Amino acid sequence: MIPTDKPFCFTMRNVNIKSRSLKGGMKYTGEWEMTVEDYHALEDTNLEGIVIEVDQARITHLNDNGEPEKQQKPYADKTIGPLCREANDLCQLEGFQLFLRDFYGNQHMRKITKHYASETLKSVLGVTTKKAIDYNQAVAAHWGVITDHFKKWSERKRAAGV
Repeated sequence: MIPTDKPFCFTMRNVNIKSRSLKGGMKYTGEWEMTVEDYHALEDTNLEGIVIEVDQARITHLNDNGEPEKQQKPYADKTIGPLCREANDLCQLEGFQLFLRDFYGNQHMRKITKHYASETLKSVLGVTTKKAIDYNQAVAAHWGVITDHFKKWSERKRAAGV
């Protein structure tokens, strides 16, 4: 059940609908917009085997005209702190980009670029902005784990002569 009774829409990440076979059946990913009424109608159909996962951070409430409400970006009023700056700097390094691909896989890091590194990092951290690293303790702790893994990965690569 979606925890809102206001009109909303949500967007799934992949623009192109893709399917893959899983043990319990097919899994489809794509992009849809849906109203609360549409969602409840889908719930009421009792279709077996369909699972809709909704990331609450991606729910956009709609105004009375059916247009998405403008939402203030999280941490918009905050300055860029030292951890965010470190993340920005690392995302520009090819070594960190390769680490993200090796550690988190090609589904996140499709290309070795600073853009994909930044997007992958935000996805892995579960945030929409790297500023959260400086202002959210749980995110900062996760960032610390990632940088520790990166240091160890870099040392192994260096020792292997790569």
